[in-house]
Amino acid sequence: MFLWRAELAEEWADSHKLLTATPELAAWTLAIDGVTPCDVIEHRDGTIIGINRVVGESFEVTRDTQIVCKLNLRSLATRIVEALEGRIDYSLNLPDANVHRIGRLPPRLASAPVHMCVRSDAESLLAASSSLATSSQIVILVSTLLHTNIDVDALAVRFNTIVVALDELIVERNGRWHCQPHMLDELRNRLGIGDTVDVNSFRLEGENYQIRFSGQKFSLSNSVGLWYLRELLTHPNQVFDPVDLETARTGVRGRSSNSSTGETFDAEARREYARKLAEIDEELAEATGFSDLASIERLQLERQSLIDYISKAIGKGGKARVSTDASRARKNIRQQVNRDIDRISKSSTELAEHLRKAFQGESLCYRPTQDPGWQF
Repeated sequence: MFLWRAELAEEWADSHKLLTATPELAAWTLAIDGVTPCDVIEHRDGTIIGINRVVGESFEVTRDTQIVCKLNLRSLATRIVEALEGRIDYSLNLPDANVHRIGRLPPRLASAPVHMCVRSDAESLLAASSSLATSSQIVILVSTLLHTNIDVDALAVRFNTIVVALDELIVERNGRWHCQPHMLDELRNRLGIGDTVDVNSFRLEGENYQIRFSGQKFSLSNSVGLWYLRELLTHPNQVFDPVDLETARTGVRGRSSNSSTGETFDAEARREYARKLAEIDEELAEATGFSDLASIERLQLERQSLIDYISKAIGKGGKARVSTDASRARKNIRQQVNRDIDRISKSSTELAEHLRKAFQGESLCYRPTQDPGWQF
């Protein structure tokens, strides 16, 4: 376990609330032994008082480093990379003792390497940027830049290093860390990737999904159907087992894929599938008239998938087969997804139409005719 020590005043006065939110990440201690736990109180006049929690004594904190913040850098690295949805690649074996590699950004941010600098003063950042300088861009995270007198743009030009303040990038909500959307957009631009207007994205940020499609951007509150939609969009052309998919969301395993739950193909279901087949036949006739080969192929596959499902649901003599956990889960998932596609239609009719055509509820598969290039 690597413990990061930093002076209280300039390094931590404005960022310690985030970093010391849980004892797992950081704790205040006395500098003399680095072990004794302390509390830190800042008064309105700017003076800072330390309280030794072992003996209950209080004392004024000055620049003689009586209190330091001991931080578990490995745990911090894990939390940061998870919030960025990147890949952890942790290493302490770098020439500069103040800099540590923690991972890589996700593909939507060019998979750029991410490092953490344990000090944010100008001299340390200059040394870190110089030691890490390569032909490719890298990102250096620091606790805060509020007390740092350095031109980060100049560092980017000279060393290809993008310096980002952790207290600006990440916020904590309900015990979880979330990246600020505007900071991610700024980081994307600083990495030279460009504007995100043309990027199709489906991202959960806090309690809402931020969705962008064909230049339109809107927000929807989190829901069961949107969770399923994200799983489907993340795995295009993959046919999901309904019980496994439902279990992945709830964490509760169904009895079995063959557990009997009643008749699966009642009169209402027969009417619904007949209507769906009629719609497909109508679209197929229209696509044939326009010689739209891609649509013809998609509709034929969808039609055959539907017929195969109906054949399995109906036994000999047209008698409905007995329903299973799988059929129940499939129906629940299909209803939740379709309900949220209707919600999406109120903000983007284009995306709703795309999803209605690409979502195959019977096989639980997202099969678009063209890949929208979703980013998550």
